[in-house]
Amino acid sequence: MKAERQSTTILVVDGYEILRALYRRILRNYHYSVVTAGSGAATLRLVQKQGAKLDLVLMDVQLHDREGEEIVQEIRRLQPDLPCLIIADYCEDAARARILGLGRCAIMTKPPALHVLTDKVKAFLAAYPRALPARRVAA
Repeated sequence: MKAERQSTTILVVDGYEILRALYRRILRNYHYSVVTAGSGAATLRLVQKQGAKLDLVLMDVQLHDREGEEIVQEIRRLQPDLPCLIIADYCEDAARARILGLGRCAIMTKPPALHVLTDKVKAFLAAYPRALPARRVAA
């Protein structure tokens, strides 16, 4: 299980370094590999360059430079099967419906309790596995 998780890479996106560091530490304690981004632009650059190596995006819905919905739409264009787990302190019903309508997305309340975060990540990875051999080839 530990080796399997170490081969699982999660992109953590939040505009606040302290929250990125917290999520990174939690996920690494559960033996996941973690890369981070602090903006929508940085997120999209990482997805464009490393998207085939990513298993999950864990992202705040509101970043300083872009809205989560817009970022998820771009992620869908670049990596259609990359699951996105959105963390939101508030998300309007219409925006929530649009994000969920993009597929392979879920939204959880911010701040998530430790067990909620880790259980949701584990469940989401199980529900939306990405094909290892095909995606591990350099893009």
